[in-house]
Amino acid sequence: MKRAHLFISLLVILSASCSSESDKKQDELKSGQYPINIDVANAKWFEGDFHELIEDVYYVALDTQMEALFAEKTKLLFSENKIIVFDRRLQQVVVFDEDGDFLFKIHRPGEGPGEYIELWTIAYDEEYDELILAASGKILWYDGYGDYIREKKVPFSHLGDMTSLYNGELASYFDLRHFRDSSARVIISDAKFNEIGSYFPIPIDILTENVTGFYSHFGVGKEPLATGVYMNEITRFGRDSVYSEYFVDFGEEGLPDDFMETYLMDKAYNAQAVRDVMAEKNYWSIYGGAANETANHVLFLYSNREEYNQALYNKKTGEVLTFSGYLDEPSNKNAYVYFQTTFNNYFVVQGKSSFLLELYGLLNPNADVEAVEEAIENEVPVLWFVKFKTKLE
Repeated sequence: MKRAHLFISLLVILSASCSSESDKKQDELKSGQYPINIDVANAKWFEGDFHELIEDVYYVALDTQMEALFAEKTKLLFSENKIIVFDRRLQQVVVFDEDGDFLFKIHRPGEGPGEYIELWTIAYDEEYDELILAASGKILWYDGYGDYIREKKVPFSHLGDMTSLYNGELASYFDLRHFRDSSARVIISDAKFNEIGSYFPIPIDILTENVTGFYSHFGVGKEPLATGVYMNEITRFGRDSVYSEYFVDFGEEGLPDDFMETYLMDKAYNAQAVRDVMAEKNYWSIYGGAANETANHVLFLYSNREEYNQALYNKKTGEVLTFSGYLDEPSNKNAYVYFQTTFNNYFVVQGKSSFLLELYGLLNPNADVEAVEEAIENEVPVLWFVKFKTKLE
């Protein structure tokens, strides 16, 4: 199977005063070599209990006063003194301190200044201590205390994800399902949300009704990793350049290079038919908003639409370990665990409470597990943080 290893050209930074279409540059993808190959096809498969992979685990219990309550942790962001929960279901952002105590909430539905109709995603700029909210038709900025600063109207109604870069710049990902809002999957904008670069042009013949189950996602940090829909590349958004830092090699079972042209542009298919093709042909690819990193590891979920597995790449040794997305502990079998983001070299996980409690107890035999269990039974929101071992015995 032919693999086109793509290298993304240097990001061209334009003056913020240049606002006409002729001043915007569509950055091109060029042939080249990926710096790092993640060989999933020949990786070692792990079948033991999950705690055998983990060096440390801890938790933070969040405040439960009325103003602090939320329905879902759609996106989690962290700084040294803030835990930020984006709750898309209730259209709000709830902010806690590093110990889980409630600080403030942004919940401003409406059409006036500082208000929004449909909130899709958020970013946090730790450099300026600002929260940036992407809503239908506008981008809004709030300070580190939740007070409204400014907003800008935008021509699109939806963003898949957004992240903060250096100097107030933002990177925004458009999902293929909503690609009509942009001619590219990723745009880079300055601090005033003027476009200064774009990447991954979107074929205009893609049928949105054929797109299925894949979402775009940025990692954390000022130079984040990013994964995109139907891509086997993991991209680095660096200070001065954007490039494919990793190529994930699924061997002959990876998505073919012409997958989008063959299945997403053919009116004979729909989303269910595309899912069936992927399962029937056993096509594997990075799945969902799922590529996160710490100083030692890169972790991502991958799938053929029937099975869901994790791949753990060790930056120090170059080794790749794969294991099921459904994990085991002695008393909890086949528990699904979702690695949502990272903070301070720990992966932040969501999953079955009894599984995570057992993991915590196994690694902390002197801990008061019953107290944590009681808190969870009383519906106290708990965030779990795990650190993988650098060397496996």
